[in-house]
Amino acid sequence: MVRLLLFFVSFSFFSTFLLCSVCMITFFFSFLFFSFLFFSFFISLYKRRLPNRPEGSVTPFFYTCKENKKHARQDIK
Repeated sequence: MVRLLLFFVSFSFFSTFLLCSVCMITFFFSFLFFSFLFFSFFISLYKRRLPNRPEGSVTPFFYTCKENKKHARQDIK
């Protein structure tokens, strides 16, 4: 009887530990995946080029300095 109780207690601890470790591993890999998506989205925004921007629009933050100077000269004219 005591052995059976000990077996069930140890099995419950082991199953809980296994479940928690699987959940933590899944959370870790999902966090890595979504952070990769997040940063790749912002990197693609940074590298994006908009040569034909409409008149009077604000220059986006992902323009390079060279493009900012070119558009600034167009805005002055």
